[in-house]
Amino acid sequence: MSEPTTTDAEPMAYIARKACGCFVWAGVDEPAHRAGNADEAAWAIGQGYTVDRVTCQYVRENWRSSCAVCEPPAAQQEAMEL
Repeated sequence: MSEPTTTDAEPMAYIARKACGCFVWAGVDEPAHRAGNADEAAWAIGQGYTVDRVTCQYVRENWRSSCAVCEPPAAQQEAMEL
Protein backbone atom coordinates (compact mmCIF):
# COMPACT_ATOMS: atom_id res chain seq x y z
CA MET A 1 0.00 0.00 0.00
CA SER A 2 1.19 3.48 -0.72
CA GLU A 3 1.54 5.86 2.19
CA PRO A 4 -1.28 8.35 2.82
CA THR A 5 -0.38 11.88 1.89
CA THR A 6 -2.03 15.25 2.29
CA THR A 7 -2.37 17.94 -0.32
CA ASP A 8 -4.44 21.10 -0.67
CA ALA A 9 -5.49 20.18 -4.22
CA GLU A 10 -6.86 16.72 -3.46
CA PRO A 11 -10.04 16.29 -1.39
CA MET A 12 -9.43 14.58 1.93
CA ALA A 13 -11.22 11.69 3.59
CA TYR A 14 -11.28 9.91 6.92
CA ILE A 15 -10.85 6.16 6.96
CA ALA A 16 -11.14 3.45 9.57
CA ARG A 17 -9.18 0.27 9.08
CA LYS A 18 -8.66 -3.03 10.79
CA ALA A 19 -5.27 -4.21 12.06
CA CYS A 20 -4.80 -6.16 8.80
CA GLY A 21 -5.21 -2.92 6.80
CA CYS A 22 -8.69 -3.55 5.38
CA PHE A 23 -10.96 -0.53 5.35
CA VAL A 24 -14.12 -0.54 7.46
CA TRP A 25 -15.32 2.96 6.60
CA ALA A 26 -14.41 6.03 4.58
CA GLY A 27 -16.00 9.47 4.66
CA VAL A 28 -15.18 12.57 2.64
CA ASP A 29 -13.90 15.47 4.76
CA GLU A 30 -16.42 18.18 3.90
CA PRO A 31 -18.29 20.56 6.22
CA ALA A 32 -21.65 18.98 5.35
CA HIS A 33 -20.35 15.59 6.54
CA ARG A 34 -18.65 16.80 9.72
CA ALA A 35 -21.19 15.44 12.23
CA GLY A 36 -21.59 12.12 10.43
CA ASN A 37 -17.83 11.67 10.11
CA ALA A 38 -17.38 12.43 13.81
CA ASP A 39 -20.00 9.83 14.76
CA GLU A 40 -18.49 7.20 12.46
CA ALA A 41 -14.94 7.93 13.61
CA ALA A 42 -15.99 7.67 17.26
CA TRP A 43 -17.70 4.34 16.53
CA ALA A 44 -14.60 3.05 14.71
CA ILE A 45 -12.27 4.07 17.53
CA GLY A 46 -14.61 2.38 20.01
CA GLN A 47 -14.36 -0.81 17.95
CA GLY A 48 -10.57 -0.64 18.11
CA TYR A 49 -10.01 0.40 14.48
CA THR A 50 -7.37 2.91 13.40
CA VAL A 51 -8.77 6.20 12.04
CA ASP A 52 -6.65 8.28 9.66
CA ARG A 53 -7.11 11.35 7.46
CA VAL A 54 -5.92 10.61 3.91
CA THR A 55 -6.50 11.84 0.38
CA CYS A 56 -9.53 10.60 -1.53
CA GLN A 57 -7.04 9.34 -4.13
CA TYR A 58 -5.45 7.15 -1.45
CA VAL A 59 -8.87 5.66 -0.71
CA ARG A 60 -9.52 5.00 -4.42
CA GLU A 61 -6.14 3.35 -4.90
CA ASN A 62 -6.08 1.25 -1.73
CA TRP A 63 -9.67 0.34 -0.87
CA ARG A 64 -10.16 -3.23 0.23
CA SER A 65 -12.78 -4.42 2.66
CA SER A 66 -11.68 -8.03 3.11
CA CYS A 67 -8.59 -10.17 2.85
CA ALA A 68 -7.42 -13.64 3.78
CA VAL A 69 -7.01 -12.46 7.37
CA CYS A 70 -10.53 -11.03 7.82
CA GLU A 71 -12.99 -12.65 5.41
CA PRO A 72 -16.40 -11.06 6.00
CA PRO A 73 -19.35 -13.20 7.09
CA ALA A 74 -21.40 -14.65 4.21
CA ALA A 75 -24.25 -12.17 4.74
CA GLN A 76 -21.87 -9.22 4.43
CA GLN A 77 -20.29 -10.75 1.34
CA GLU A 78 -23.71 -11.15 -0.30
CA ALA A 79 -24.59 -7.53 0.50
CA MET A 80 -21.35 -6.33 -1.11
CA GLU A 81 -22.20 -8.25 -4.29
CA LEU A 82 -25.64 -6.62 -4.70
